[in-house]
Amino acid sequence: MKIDLQLHDHAKDILSNALLDDSTKADIWDHWHDARDAHELSTRIANMDIPSDVAESLIAAKKLSEPEPTPTEKLTAAINHLAKVDKNVLDIAEAHPRVLQTLVAAMVKE
Repeated sequence: MKIDLQLHDHAKDILSNALLDDSTKADIWDHWHDARDAHELSTRIANMDIPSDVAESLIAAKKLSEPEPTPTEKLTAAINHLAKVDKNVLDIAEAHPRVLQTLVAAMVKE
């Protein structure tokens, strides 16, 4: 039977071998399951006194549990990136819509 990687308790596997006390493991496990994504997890555990290899493994495992972004989410992210672009650069891009279309398509694929 194959288990979906998004459903597997990676935190339990990683923490079972970590050289930490049970209380710290429980706190980290709670943070791992309460965090929406890897970025939030890294913020939650940043100030905890845990080995860097354990933190890195937890963050990498959290990324495995994140759902693939929808096309709409990818497009929204691309638009948000464009909103940060200097106005002069954006004006040039808008003057050449094919180039802009290619850039947005490339950003959505990332």
